[in-house]
Amino acid sequence: MYKIGKTIFVRDELLGEVGITAKALKEWGRLQLLKPDGFTKGQIPFYSKDTLERIKHIKGVLELGYGIKDLQLFGYTLEEIKEISDLFRYFLTIKNDLKAYSKEENTKTLNKMLKHIQALFERMRLMREGMERWEDLLKSKKKEILDFKNQNQKRSESKGTVKNE
Repeated sequence: MYKIGKTIFVRDELLGEVGITAKALKEWGRLQLLKPDGFTKGQIPFYSKDTLERIKHIKGVLELGYGIKDLQLFGYTLEEIKEISDLFRYFLTIKNDLKAYSKEENTKTLNKMLKHIQALFERMRLMREGMERWEDLLKSKKKEILDFKNQNQKRSESKGTVKNE
């Protein structure tokens, strides 16, 4: 391993610490969820302890059955994904042991989870409405294009024009 310091990791060490593949790290970089915290003099990317923790949160969300692309589709930021991950980990803890936290803490956190769920329902509603508008627009444009294509096929060729097929 190439440990540079207690809080700095090169790629191979980072992958070993969090248990993900190089392919996953590259994909999350492409999705702009992660980026190296810097580069060595030899241009080897390195990552901080904060990035390592961020990866653990992303991995936790994925383990809960959510896809990163799904959460991004709904416009969630990396910080929101982290918060959702933390809330679901809390939920799994109290699901197994309701007395793991105080009654007040459970109530507060469960209310926060319900608020997030309601916000997701609202995002889904807005997305559905937007998709319906796009579907109507695309149907209209498709009809319009087919009409113009039909008109184009029926027209007589004028001198100097080329008929497109």
